[in-house]
This record gives sequence, structure tokens and C-alpha cells, in this order.
Amino acid sequence: MQQILYIPGLGDAEATKFLADRWEKPDREVVTFDTRWASNEPYTEKYQRLLGVFGDLSLVDDIEVIAQSAGGALATRLISEKPEINQAAIICGKLRNAETIGDDYRKRGPALYDAVVASEKALETSDDFASKVTVYRPLREWVVPMDDMIIEGARIKKVPIIGHAACIGFTMLFYVP
Repeated sequence: MQQILYIPGLGDAEATKFLADRWEKPDREVVTFDTRWASNEPYTEKYQRLLGVFGDLSLVDDIEVIAQSAGGALATRLISEKPEINQAAIICGKLRNAETIGDDYRKRGPALYDAVVASEKALETSDDFASKVTVYRPLREWVVPMDDMIIEGARIKKVPIIGHAACIGFTMLFYVP
């Protein structure tokens, strides 16, 4: 059995969960992590909850992580720390340059800043996980700078679309899992 751990971003998790639910098959289970970005839950507690969800998944051999936007920051650290993850897809992920996160996004996701800082540390200290990752990015967008999405050594896929939300939806429909 394959298990997919889906980690949404700051946007409407219900809308993207609808897309993730279509990945479900008899031999594939999809587990959506409730990121609770809008809550005041500190990053450390959020990451501990993610580890708990992952611990329940790690009973199978085939684990894939799919994350988008802010969820990519949580995923990057998890992927770097858990070698049992076979593959990962990060769609329009905010993975670096925490200091560039605007006030509106900091209000919408109080733990986002710390999640991106942790992602940056994971990218600096662990490079052996990059070969498991495919980064999906649009041709152009204005929410997450392109350089903030890239993991050196990962496969990079340019999605033929413009815009952050459009790229996430298109990729979830046509590229992953």
C-alpha cells in the first residue's frame, strides 16, 4: 500500500483537499495534515503534530509527501529528517527567505516565518534528500519568488501556467501523484 501525506498551504485547505482526495485508490491512502496555519499554534507544536501524523504512516514501505506553498516549508524539514520518505512533490513552495514574508501572510499564518526558517536550515544542512524531491513551479507568479521554491539537486518541473493558485490547482489535477 502506498500512503501520501498531503501538506496544504495557507490557502483554502478544503478546496485543495478536494483535489487531493481524488488521488485515493484501493492501494493508495491519502492523509491530509491539518496545518492550522491561521491558528496561534507555534511552529514547534505544529511540527510535532506533523511528526505524530507521519509516525502513524511510517508503518508502510511506500510513503510520498506532497506539499504546496507554505506546506512546502513544513515538508522540506520532514523530508530531510525522514529517510523512509520515498519521494516528494513540492508545489510553489515557500522554502527560503523568511524575512521576505509580508505582514499579511504573517497574520494569516503566524507559524509560517518559523517554518521557512526551519526549511532554510534543512536545505543548508542536508543535501542528500534533494534527489527524492520534484519541485513544481509556474512559468511566472507573484506570491512566492521563483528562487524561494528551488531545492538544489531536485528535479524542477515548469508547469505551463501563470500564477500561484492556478499552478497549485493545475499541478494537483494533472501532475501529481
